[in-house]
Amino acid sequence: MLSTPHSARFVVRTALFSIAAAMAVGVAAAETPVKDRNIGVSRHGATALPRSEGDQSLVDGWPLYRTERSQAAFNDAMATLQATDVSPPRADAFKNCVNLECDLKLPAIGADGWLQAGRVWLSPTDYVLIVHSPRLGDNRAYRRRMHVDMKYFVMHEFQNSSRNTDVFDTISAHKGSVFVPLYMSKTSTDARGRRFITVVQVAPYDVVSIHASNKGSSGPGIEVAKNAADPLEPLQASAGIIIAAIVKGMAPQLRVVNHRGSEGLPMLSAYEQRLTTVRARGSMPVALPFTAASTQRMASADGALGDIIQRRGASPRIPIAERAFVPSKSALAAAAVPPAALVPAAPKMAVPTPAPALSRLAIYLRSNLATMMRMPQFAALVPPEAAGIAVNQPDTGVVYVLNKNDQILGKFTAHEERGVIVDGQFVYAALDRQTEPEMPFSLDLTKPIAAQMPSSPAPQAPQSRDEPLLLEPTKVEPRRR
Repeated sequence: MLSTPHSARFVVRTALFSIAAAMAVGVAAAETPVKDRNIGVSRHGATALPRSEGDQSLVDGWPLYRTERSQAAFNDAMATLQATDVSPPRADAFKNCVNLECDLKLPAIGADGWLQAGRVWLSPTDYVLIVHSPRLGDNRAYRRRMHVDMKYFVMHEFQNSSRNTDVFDTISAHKGSVFVPLYMSKTSTDARGRRFITVVQVAPYDVVSIHASNKGSSGPGIEVAKNAADPLEPLQASAGIIIAAIVKGMAPQLRVVNHRGSEGLPMLSAYEQRLTTVRARGSMPVALPFTAASTQRMASADGALGDIIQRRGASPRIPIAERAFVPSKSALAAAAVPPAALVPAAPKMAVPTPAPALSRLAIYLRSNLATMMRMPQFAALVPPEAAGIAVNQPDTGVVYVLNKNDQILGKFTAHEERGVIVDGQFVYAALDRQTEPEMPFSLDLTKPIAAQMPSSPAPQAPQSRDEPLLLEPTKVEPRRR
């Protein structure tokens, strides 16, 4: 046997140790339940500006989201996906119900207000994945509406300037009060090549939520992963039909509407077109196959990402040396905390934060807000605690009203009629109180507010109509924006 120099043996041992350590990290990640992955760690290495759904950096082969709320929602979706990984139903199970053009029997909502988690199969290769990702902890209760107070089921679309339609990022971005109880993703493909849409429920369907100011937040809503310029995906349209049918099965009085203008209109059009076809054909009810997700299987779900879903996105993987992990929350809580006096204060650093350029409307409102607040027609709209004006991105045309603590009170937007912006007319949508019906007002941005005559059309009384009492009414209702 040839002898090996000491230095060479040291290099070999070091290399073997590094390989063993890397393998140990991979094994540890695989043994961690899906619902707990990348929870209680530093978000330092997360993708700062994700470009699309799934555009996240990987840590030990698992996406690292910017916030723990979005991480938890992603983990809940993957655990539900893994827990319902069964053989698909046979084609004859759908009884020739193609493109949902038949009467549907679907899983009912429970008394707790939650849709049943699992897969609603649309075909042997397509399904809707319903996921529970509660916004509140186990010991906190949701405020729920009485059925008599609910009038609408509202279709929304993502409204952001980054073009990012990651449903889990959007769930995390909606802070404060519950915005909508339901969020819909774009089309994904699981590890077995089947296509699916994820619908994440964050609160009971009848939770008290703040959305659709032109509808008074009177009922549930769903956010659809679609910007205004994006086409509605066919599988998204099917998922919207399924969710709307399930919700109306629990609250038949709800009218399915879009938010305002063209927002949510493609989804509403798909819903109404399918209803028209079903009524014209007439058929026996068909129960779509449903694979329930048991709580026990979701809690114990494990496996590598590639065993669950086909990932998309282009964010770089995080090098081991830059992962910046911190101990888990439980370990931090158990560790001794040094007295504050022994912890040196971090020096204050001036970090420049680029501010977006102001739009013409924002500039005008900043100059005229004080005068506007003294005018009766605006005092009825804008809350008296308004103290400032801000924008997120000027190209969105949205101007936010802030209080003295920089909290958002509401927003000014252009007035739309049938999806077309009316020149020179605007509306104000408050977050703490709703204006119903919408009251547009005119502003000439070339003149001071005091020099303009008040122009505020009188609100139109809503037309009386019979409320639909069936799951699928006998005729399509006119759209209400």
